[in-house]
Amino acid sequence: MSQPTGSDVDKSVAKYKELCSKRSSIKGQITKFKNYLSSLSSIQLTSHELAKLTLKLRKFEGLSTNFDLLQTEIEVINSQNLDHELNERDSIEHDIISCMATAKGIIDEAAIQSDLINSLLALGWTLLNTELVWQATYRWWVPTVLFGALPLLSAALTRLVPDTLHRRLPDSYADLEPADQTDSCS
Repeated sequence: MSQPTGSDVDKSVAKYKELCSKRSSIKGQITKFKNYLSSLSSIQLTSHELAKLTLKLRKFEGLSTNFDLLQTEIEVINSQNLDHELNERDSIEHDIISCMATAKGIIDEAAIQSDLINSLLALGWTLLNTELVWQATYRWWVPTVLFGALPLLSAALTRLVPDTLHRRLPDSYADLEPADQTDSCS
């Protein structure tokens, strides 16, 4: 086996520095995803945010594969410091797995909450429906009054919707444009 020449060593050092730079980029992406996850822990997720998290998690899972290939290359080039490189691999893999577990936990928790709400609504409707049928046998007017009052109650409650609270809604397209608007083209 021949000894490596000076240019081979220089190429190897340059390649090692390039790979370490790529590894640093991956560490930065892990930190960015970790910060994103910590920002989600304090809020109630909407369906849009949940879909965003799911897509980001899929992309992050691909990052794990890229890291594995990159770290293997680093370990081959820097085999004289293999213990250090293996410790670095363990540390980064721990962060990746921790982030993936946290993200999956958030997604699963949101799914459980959604299922619970749906189950409670179905149970509530079943109980209400059963009670109404029972009441109809004794007082025929109760279901009629209740089903007549519920739409009126719903209409009254829509006045409390935050996006229209204390705001006059426009009656026509002319109401959408401010009266003092100047034409910016002239």
